[in-house]
Amino acid sequence: MKGSWNKKINEVYVDPLPFEVQPLPTLILHNPVSVLYFLYKLCFSPAPRQVKIAGTFDPNDPSMAVRVTDESTMLRLWEMGFFGKGSLSRSEPSWYGRTCRRLGLDGGEMSLEELTELRRQKRRILKRERDLAERQELHNKLVAEGRAEPVNLIELAALAEEDAQPPIRDEDRELVKGDTIIKLEHLQLMPCEALFLQLGLGVLDISDNDGVMSIMKSVESLAKGKLLTEYIAYHYYRSLGWCVRSGVKFGTDFILYRRGPPFQHAEFAVMAVYANRHEIHDWWWSQGVARVVGSVKKTLAFAYVEGPDPDLVDYSEIKTISDWRALLAQYSVQSVIYSRWTPNRTRD
Repeated sequence: MKGSWNKKINEVYVDPLPFEVQPLPTLILHNPVSVLYFLYKLCFSPAPRQVKIAGTFDPNDPSMAVRVTDESTMLRLWEMGFFGKGSLSRSEPSWYGRTCRRLGLDGGEMSLEELTELRRQKRRILKRERDLAERQELHNKLVAEGRAEPVNLIELAALAEEDAQPPIRDEDRELVKGDTIIKLEHLQLMPCEALFLQLGLGVLDISDNDGVMSIMKSVESLAKGKLLTEYIAYHYYRSLGWCVRSGVKFGTDFILYRRGPPFQHAEFAVMAVYANRHEIHDWWWSQGVARVVGSVKKTLAFAYVEGPDPDLVDYSEIKTISDWRALLAQYSVQSVIYSRWTPNRTRD
């Protein structure tokens, strides 16, 4: 079962980025036919057509998130790089399928979020059944001693569980339209994710109330101050092949996966820090973050960004992709692993 599941997710999550490339044939240097065929494909193969993704930005939104509402685009961003988060889900935008299954409609296959909850539910059921069996055994001893009336506790618990099944709520009926459900969920992109897709890969168009945002307007809106520091750290780890996700759940800026959430847990939690400025954070703050990160079996890393002060950058001068790349070229990132030393664990 596990092997088939691994094969399935490897087939679904093939591309690390939402960017189509033209595969080239295998090159065998000592075979002239292979060399000629490789050169032919390299020179005459048509460039793949890149489909632009449409996102919307609301400057009044305190989350600074860029929204993507098209369902196929949401799925594409998730399956090709794990970008964004479902507004009504923990990570993968799976609210529509989960709600369809909950209301008895066809919702397709279960999402990762539902599979995790199913495993937790099975563990809870196993613990409850074990507890009931122990209580039933103790009760049977009391009955044998004449100190209690014979009662089947397991059957009573099963009846109580059937009575506790929640009915369909009134607000659920408002979601149903004919044989389907109104789609309410959208994909939320962090500012650094949106800029990476727009300026790094060129696959995203961001629009506001005035239309498609220019490069200068996007940078001014999504990369000022601390946001620029976070973007540089985000771009740095993405360029190294890491899958970078928001780390707000663990009190950090990012978490790093080797491939993505379906494959394994995140290994590192990252704090992006501008190195040329004295930060307010003290030793106790670092210890607190390290304890939180350590409690979820992750390693804390500080990404120190060195370069011009983000607060002093003239963003109005960034009008082209070349200007943006020239700005990024002035920065460098140094990663420092923070490890809490515990004498009991490191005596040897």
